Amino acid sequence: MLGSYSPVDRREKRLSVASRWTFIVHRVTMAARYCDIAPSLRVALWAHGRSRSTAFELAIAGEPSIKVFHEQFVMAYCEGEERKCPEDYSRGPPVPGYTYQEVKDRLEKTSCPEKSAIFMKDNAGCLGGRKNYKYLPTGYIHTFLIRDPNLG
Repeated sequence: MLGSYSPVDRREKRLSVASRWTFIVHRVTMAARYCDIAPSLRVALWAHGRSRSTAFELAIAGEPSIKVFHEQFVMAYCEGEERKCPEDYSRGPPVPGYTYQEVKDRLEKTSCPEKSAIFMKDNAGCLGGRKNYKYLPTGYIHTFLIRDPNLG
């Protein structure tokens, strides 16, 4: 039947996805270490829920020469002073330092001379729509992780 997979096929697909992640992590690490632009290398990973992006982020965070920012816009969306999420998701009073503009400034102005790259991972939905595109940090290579729902 077209489109159906046996458990072996799914396992092979997962292994190939894992090997691609390993390759990407290796490429980012090598670029961070050996590129002429290494001190200014900044990579943003935009993902959606259940895309296994945190696993990817942890693989990047395992490289000591890379500074990692974890879900700064999620904090602004859910816990910041300009929170836009439903009240069910917020946990108390707003957290200072997490407006969209402050997150953008933090991501753009962070300087880590001891690190060879800066990596940020965030949930694209928490940016809050096109009206907030002005808060996208400049100077980053923007990448996207989209999970194939057929992989299980």
